[in-house]
Amino acid sequence: MTDATTNLKQLKDFVAIFVENPRLKEYHKHMDSSLLIDIETADLSHERVRDELIGLVIYCLSLANAAGIDLSSAIREKVVEILKGTW
Repeated sequence: MTDATTNLKQLKDFVAIFVENPRLKEYHKHMDSSLLIDIETADLSHERVRDELIGLVIYCLSLANAAGIDLSSAIREKVVEILKGTW
C-alpha cells in the first residue's frame, strides 16, 4: 500500500479489519477511539512523530468507521467552512 495507489475507502476497510483483531480488542477493551486519539495526539510532540501520527490516523479512521462518517465529504465540507470563516 502506498499513498499513490491507495484510496481512503481502502484504508478505512483495512483499519476495520485491523481493529477486529482479538489481540487489539483485548489491549484496547477499556478505551474508546476518542480517548486513544487524545493519547496519540499528546505523544506527537515526542521524537517518534511518524509512529504516533500513524497511530492517530488509525484511530481516526476507526472512529470514522464506527460513526459512519464519509471522510472525503466531511473533509471537503470542513475546508469550505474554514475558507468561508464559518468554523
